[in-house]
Amino acid sequence: VVLGNGTVVEATNTTNADLFTALKGSQNNLGIITKFDFVAFRQSDLWGGTATYGSKTVPEQIKAFVEFTKNLKNDPYGSLIFVWSYFPSIPKESDRIVILNLYEYTANLTGPVTTYPPPFKGFAPDSPIGPPITDTLRVDNLSSLTGELNSPPELR
Repeated sequence: VVLGNGTVVEATNTTNADLFTALKGSQNNLGIITKFDFVAFRQSDLWGGTATYGSKTVPEQIKAFVEFTKNLKNDPYGSLIFVWSYFPSIPKESDRIVILNLYEYTANLTGPVTTYPPPFKGFAPDSPIGPPITDTLRVDNLSSLTGELNSPPELR
C-alpha cells in the first residue's frame, strides 16, 4: 500500500492489521493498493439469490439487517446486499419502495435447501418480515447467482 505521505507498507492480517482491516471498506481513501496476494480455491455450489419485499417490512428489515451484521464473525459464510429501490411508475404510492435482498451463503451445502441458512434466519418467511413477494433463492453456482446482478441500464 502506498500511503498519502509516499511510504510503501505491507498490510496483512498480521502486519499493519489495523490498516488491513480498514482498507476493506476505504475505497482507496487510506492509500493506493499496488499488490494483492490471495489464495484461489474451488467453490462448490452455494445458496443464494434475490428476495423482494414491500416497504411495509422496513422496520423488520432494519432489525434483521442489524442482527445479521452483529453475527458476521460467528458465521463468515453469509453475504447480504441490501438494496432499497424506488419505482415511480408503480401506481400505488405506498408500494413504490421495494427492498431487494441479495443473499449468498458459501458454506458447503448438500442436498436441497428447504430453509434459510443460519445467518439469514431473520429474513426467513417465518420471521417477522414474512415471506418475500418474489424470490429466486436456490443452490446454484456462483456465476449463475452473480448473473442476477446484471440489471438493465435504466435500473442501475
